[in-house]
Amino acid sequence: NQRRVAEAKLLGELYNYRMIESNIIFNTLYLVISFGSLPDGTNPIDPPTDTIRIRLVLTIMDTCGQYFEKGNLKKKCDTFLLFFQKYLFTKVQPLPIDVDYSIQDTMEAIRPNMTLYSTVGEVDEAISEISPQLRHVLGSQEVDDEEEEEEDEDTETEDAAEEGN
Repeated sequence: NQRRVAEAKLLGELYNYRMIESNIIFNTLYLVISFGSLPDGTNPIDPPTDTIRIRLVLTIMDTCGQYFEKGNLKKKCDTFLLFFQKYLFTKVQPLPIDVDYSIQDTMEAIRPNMTLYSTVGEVDEAISEISPQLRHVLGSQEVDDEEEEEEDEDTETEDAAEEGN
């Protein structure tokens, strides 16, 4: 588990030094909280008492979350934090005190005015309110991914042309 936390910290630092794009961070964050989930909401590989995934998310957000403060990145971060709060309700409540304090510290550092919901129903309601905005945010992420793919293809074409000379 310590190695996973160190790898999460490395991922955040890579973003801080502009070695990777924000979409990699958000894809990883969503993957951390959703990997192995079944359609009925259960997750056989993520027991309700295990908090490692929470620690991974908090490590990434502590490392690079402060840079998600403007524009589209702020919207993506706020949306993720809602889904993260929903994920927290899949765990045995109350959470261990050290984990609970870590969540509060991280949220205070990156989103001091964000509402921390006390029930899963409140989180679901907040998510349903942003659904139209969510489509827009996710749509723009797909556009960003397509632009990056086009840039990669252009680079490969240029490399191939140079090899031919």
